Amino acid sequence: METRIPFPTVLPDVHSGIPVGNGIAGALMWIDQQSVVVSFNRSDYWDRRGSLRWNHEMRYDALKDLLHAGRASEVVRIFKKPDAPEIPERPTRLPMGRLVLDLPEGARVTSAWLDLDCGRACMHVLSAEGSGSTVLVSMKDTEPVLLVHVAGAFTLPFRARPSNPRSEADSYATAAWRLAPPTMLEQTAEQTGWVQEIPDGSFLSVRVQGTENSDHDGTDLLLQVSCEYGETSDAAVKAAGDRIERASFERLSAATCDYWRKFWSSAAIARTHIEDLDRQYLMGLYRLGASSVQGLDAMGLQGPWIEDHRMPPWSGDFHLNVNIQECYWPAFSGNCMESARPLVDFVRRLEPVAQEYARYLAGVDDGYHLPHAVDDTGACMGGFWTGSIDHGSTAWLIHTVVEYCRYAHRIDLYRDVAIPLLCKVLRVSRALLSVSDDGAYRFDVSVSPELGGANEDAWGVNASYQLAAIHACARDLSFCIRMCEGSDIGRIRMKVPDLSEMQSFAGDVRERLPGYAGVRSGSHSLDELCVFEDAPLPHSHRHHSHLAGLWPLQTVSADGEDADAVTRALDRWVRLGTGEWSGWSFPWASIIHSHTGSPDTALHLLKTFLAFFCNEGYATSHDARHPGLTVLNGRPDIMQIEAGLGFSAAVLELIVRTDASFWESDHMAHLQGYNIATSLPEAIHDLSFSRVRLPGAVLASGEVRSRRLTHLEFESEQNCTIRVVVDASREHRIIELPAGRSVRAV
Repeated sequence: METRIPFPTVLPDVHSGIPVGNGIAGALMWIDQQSVVVSFNRSDYWDRRGSLRWNHEMRYDALKDLLHAGRASEVVRIFKKPDAPEIPERPTRLPMGRLVLDLPEGARVTSAWLDLDCGRACMHVLSAEGSGSTVLVSMKDTEPVLLVHVAGAFTLPFRARPSNPRSEADSYATAAWRLAPPTMLEQTAEQTGWVQEIPDGSFLSVRVQGTENSDHDGTDLLLQVSCEYGETSDAAVKAAGDRIERASFERLSAATCDYWRKFWSSAAIARTHIEDLDRQYLMGLYRLGASSVQGLDAMGLQGPWIEDHRMPPWSGDFHLNVNIQECYWPAFSGNCMESARPLVDFVRRLEPVAQEYARYLAGVDDGYHLPHAVDDTGACMGGFWTGSIDHGSTAWLIHTVVEYCRYAHRIDLYRDVAIPLLCKVLRVSRALLSVSDDGAYRFDVSVSPELGGANEDAWGVNASYQLAAIHACARDLSFCIRMCEGSDIGRIRMKVPDLSEMQSFAGDVRERLPGYAGVRSGSHSLDELCVFEDAPLPHSHRHHSHLAGLWPLQTVSADGEDADAVTRALDRWVRLGTGEWSGWSFPWASIIHSHTGSPDTALHLLKTFLAFFCNEGYATSHDARHPGLTVLNGRPDIMQIEAGLGFSAAVLELIVRTDASFWESDHMAHLQGYNIATSLPEAIHDLSFSRVRLPGAVLASGEVRSRRLTHLEFESEQNCTIRVVVDASREHRIIELPAGRSVRAV
């Protein structure tokens, strides 16, 4: 594998910087005039004030009555946080600061690169006299410690700069978000730093400690930057100093390399021989490994890379209606299961909070519901009533956890994680559904994420997104129970006493709830997969939620009984175009095309994404960087990571896919639904892939030469039989896989 990603020598802003991270902290190395800048942050650095407290007015039945009575303005009011000038309007991640390394007069950066093998950002600096030094920046996998090594003919003076000095107070959006001025620590030749009071009454201390060694070969400057909390200013300063005392530079550097070598030894590697596609694929996996580390928290909209000159967009929060899901798509197929684990732990950690929301919304005691946007404690961001009542987002979030269990394919995970969570979601779903005169279930009030924003009319009956999400959870429950086999049912019932009742409800969902919102009245002559009943997609929109049943939820059939309705929906979607799409829309759309027979369009969308939504440093933006493709092009400096990670997943979906028939597998050891290189884009003539993970804990590796599959082998973590369709010929194979042994199929 290529272990070095070259970067431009001009990296003029923070999010063009070369990224390093370890889940708990992140940094970006970039260039500001005559300085090398390293902006850094901790992923748990929050101002948690300003969340919306839920109350008994937020009960779904009451909200439904208000909406159907034409009193939507009252619903908007209920979810609007009361004005309080002294408190921010929502919780937010906070910018932290930067380390500045001043270059000698006339010096310039001559090369820059990311060393994937060690997770290290690198720049080579050439002085005016022709001598050189190299700046190396890295982080240890679980320590909030930044490591900077300057080695060569000369060293660089360093300064620490907090994000909120008095002169920059106006960089914060409101007075309530303005922090107290930081207290700078004494600057010496060996150390510097500051202390920042946090609004919750605690303190953050940033400590920079330097050691310089010179010999006849040159000079080494070793810097460690530690960011620690304390109940008092002195306690924070001591904690930061103690962290540096315990963390020797050599030990941390070695641990960093060990983490990344282990990561790349298991991660799936795909080579399409399209240079920018392959580079961005690796950058997506790298950002996954740098953002999400087992034992630490899940990643939000910007991962650990919060800019240090302003408040982060959308608070850098956790968006649960596509963004966090897209972040974790490549963790499964990319065989990065340890990186996927923080999502599972995040969902389980928030169970008490989600249970409380379920009581308010649905009157359910043992349920699970989260608003679509929360902070790291699960607190509701507020002000967006549609997202707050959107139980489809919760169902999709839990389905994503089920995906972790499905790719790991372990009975204990199905039993102890997936089934209890699915039952919690379905209890809430049952409380939200109404029953029509003909016995059919329906959502009298439902939303389609972000379509209509938080407007008074941003709702309808039976949103396809909501229907698909609940159908997915009902199907997932039946699947997980089958995978657990009869011997474990007794243990499951101990955790889920109403399991039989939930199984029965899951069956009712399949029988009595429509699979999608279609044309149910006589106003249209032909059926179509709609946003709401009798309401097709009205205009281009960034959120493809009405198509979520096609992918990733796979509850709607593109080539079965739903085919005509799906075709009309796809035709309308294509006709309306990309005019209101954001960056993260493109990888999702690419995967939908891969799964519905348009692989060349899928590849084209990925290439378009690279041209319009990636900056000099391969970071991905929410808005387009150029006009003409989408009207969302006014803020190209807004970085979000989910699109870059979704991109990596979309590359794998071009090559290896699992269709909906996998969910029909009836035993842990008999699996089906695999499709390998069955419909490649015409532009891909040769490719290789290794260790691509499939549901059922199966790994696939292979090669395509001149558009022909010339090599394919599988490895399984357990004894099983798989049914697979291979190559453009779509030849069916049944393959026996003994645990831990590689079996060649082609």
